[in-house]
Amino acid sequence: MNDKNWLEYWVDPQTWEFRGDFEGIVSDFDDPWNCRERINSLERKVLTTMASYEKHDFILDVGCGLGVYTELLRRTTRAEKAVGIDVSPTAVEKAAKINPYYEFKVVDLMKDQLSFSPKSFSLIVVTEVLWYVLPKLKDIFTGLHGILKDNGVLLVEQYFPADQKFGLDYLDSPEMLETKYLIPAGYEISTRIDYKENGETVAIFKCKKTQSAN
Repeated sequence: MNDKNWLEYWVDPQTWEFRGDFEGIVSDFDDPWNCRERINSLERKVLTTMASYEKHDFILDVGCGLGVYTELLRRTTRAEKAVGIDVSPTAVEKAAKINPYYEFKVVDLMKDQLSFSPKSFSLIVVTEVLWYVLPKLKDIFTGLHGILKDNGVLLVEQYFPADQKFGLDYLDSPEMLETKYLIPAGYEISTRIDYKENGETVAIFKCKKTQSAN
């Protein structure tokens, strides 16, 4: 049994400096980030319901981990194709073994360009990824805008802790996510839901692609 908290793999809990040992998390934990447990959370059920409102053909799951949510998204929306991307080669390898009929790719959003064709996806889902890629948020949301089909949907789910100590210069609230990153990148916010408890917030955004980024 691993007694180490997975939080310690991505930040130093004393200095809050970024570590980013995602390979370590995936290698040392059977269910990194509690993906299988969280798939049944209220927030994730709401996100999945939002994804099912429109008909989607191609889906992209950003930060797919072991592909648990990728599979649920495709099954729920009845999409023709689902693609998952993750920074961890081990996660992608495990995801491909669990779901061999889906496509999984190693993509480091801090370094790599999104290699998909323009306007490839009708639905892009980004769940609990933002803290890991803060310096590149503007570029990432702009890049996702380019591969999202006209009138396509971007869904974002992100947890905001009550006593945030990491990355405040980049992101400190759902409001900042909306006004600094999503709207300037060319998204119209059609729905936003904030689940708040004990000072913590889980924010869900449903965004429609506008014709061009600001």
